[in-house]
Amino acid sequence: MGSATALGLRFLSPPKARWPEARIVLLLIVNLLAVTWAFGAATLAAAGWSRRRVTAQAPIAVAAIAYYLLNFLASMWTPARSFAWLSPFHYFAGAAILSGGGNLAFNLSILGAITFVAAAVAYWRFSERDL
Repeated sequence: MGSATALGLRFLSPPKARWPEARIVLLLIVNLLAVTWAFGAATLAAAGWSRRRVTAQAPIAVAAIAYYLLNFLASMWTPARSFAWLSPFHYFAGAAILSGGGNLAFNLSILGAITFVAAAVAYWRFSERDL
């Protein structure tokens, strides 16, 4: 993400445009990495019950798409806002980070808790299996 951001800013931004600070880009990278780890740990947990990789990866991939769409829908439709907290993408507040707001510590703690629980479930399931 850092490389893509640097390349995008270099080649696509207007010449006089003000670039975001390196600290802001780093915070975006850390927050996106936390979302990635949450889904990765969920995939490992699902793999604990699965005999084939695709049967573990596909439901988590579909869930990731559904959670992203839920988060997007919640920004436009009031009834969906009551369910937005279920989406891990709800805790990736890129626009809030760019504007200098948002509660990054809370968001990272939620994503870290999801990752920890899913990784613990994965460890438990794999310790029970005869591999």
